[in-house]
Amino acid sequence: MEQTRKVFKNFIENFEKWQAWGKGLYLWSNTPGSGKTFLSCCLARSLMVKYDLQMRFITAPAYIDTVGESIKRARGEEERSKVYKECDVLVLDDIGAQAGGKWQEQELFNLVNKRMEHGKITIYTSNMDANALNVDARTRDRIIKTSIVLQMPEENLRKKKAAAEQQSFLQMILQQQGT
Repeated sequence: MEQTRKVFKNFIENFEKWQAWGKGLYLWSNTPGSGKTFLSCCLARSLMVKYDLQMRFITAPAYIDTVGESIKRARGEEERSKVYKECDVLVLDDIGAQAGGKWQEQELFNLVNKRMEHGKITIYTSNMDANALNVDARTRDRIIKTSIVLQMPEENLRKKKAAAEQQSFLQMILQQQGT
């Protein structure tokens, strides 16, 4: 875990080097609720503030929905997914949770490939190891090429936090009953 902390610290403090190499992060854990999304947003926000970068966040399923809506719209409108392809830092959350189909795979490939070609940094989160990710091989290879893959602890922090909140609330209402 200490090595992972050092990677995160370096990512923020030496981001220009990461950009020069075209490297982002791939944070994964089999356990939902392990803090991947929260951490990725903290990292992206830190970069945005420190380096005055344009940052965007979207889940992989929502990205697919956005592209689908763009396809349905009349020609002449600006493609709604363009902002995700061109922003300086993108958090692509829950990759692997998107619907699987040929056009969905192609759209994810287009996003990942465009960002790679232009040296744009992406922070991915997933509940799957990058090598087992349910995208086509071209997309998976590009994600692995442009990311430092880090496994997060297999601990459900969301569930722990919810239990602590429930306990706190329960104590509060029980104390009110006594008064």
